[in-house]
Amino acid sequence: MGGHPLTVLATLLATVALADWLGRQRGLHYAGAAAMAILLGALLANLGILPVAQDGVAAYDMVFALVTPSAISLVLLEANLRALRQAGPRMLLAFALGAVGTVAGVLVATAVVPLEIGDRMAPLAGMLAGTYNGGSANFNAVALE
Repeated sequence: MGGHPLTVLATLLATVALADWLGRQRGLHYAGAAAMAILLGALLANLGILPVAQDGVAAYDMVFALVTPSAISLVLLEANLRALRQAGPRMLLAFALGAVGTVAGVLVATAVVPLEIGDRMAPLAGMLAGTYNGGSANFNAVALE
């Protein structure tokens, strides 16, 4: 489906609304709306309902250039700094150690696993490290770059 930009945008908005609703349902709230949106988008693209990004869809350019960075900023504004301060230095140290271990694991995996994807390995490694250290917001932020 090439799709008119407004049709693609309407489908994306409906997908996000459905993902938000699903992310609030019992049993699915652990996955969250962001994961639901990614899964639904992948499903719709594989079914041919939404075009894939490689098709050069104008609606996707707008989403990637404007909407996604804005959404990432809004997610970051929801951070609860009081809870972080109350968690204390021991929890921050545990997170830092986990983050360093994750990055080290991604670096080792990219060196050891023989994937023939050439210059795409570094961005993929960055997205994986970002995702496991900070969730979907980091994945999207790294993917945009």
